Amino acid sequence: MQFTYLGHACFQVTVGGKTLLFDPFISPNELAKHIDVATIAADY
Repeated sequence: MQFTYLGHACFQVTVGGKTLLFDPFISPNELAKHIDVATIAADY
């Protein structure tokens, strides 16, 4: 399990080959600029 702090209240958790992104806002967050929300697919 890996936790990555991306600033303010944004962080990601990677576990078992899956990545969870928790972020009340993504842009204009400089620390999260590598994340493209258009490529994030919901996995219900």
